[in-house]
Amino acid sequence: MIEITINRERCVRCLECVDVCPTGVIVAKDNEPFVENPDKCIGCLSCSYVCRADAITHKGVYIEKKLVYDPKLEERIKKFV
Repeated sequence: MIEITINRERCVRCLECVDVCPTGVIVAKDNEPFVENPDKCIGCLSCSYVCRADAITHKGVYIEKKLVYDPKLEERIKKFV
């Protein structure tokens, strides 16, 4: 299972992570993002990518190298996992 952590001290409560999550794992409660049903997370890292405060991290995400491989993009993604 993928473990998602939202650092409350860093979070600026923009809720962009809520808007971009394709599976509804990150939800808004009292104008703050919360992880709900983390077992539904597909590991797309969209929430981490849009987080301007770098407040979201993931553990347990496997980054698969596709046919088009960009090492610069892989380095950017690695900071989220």
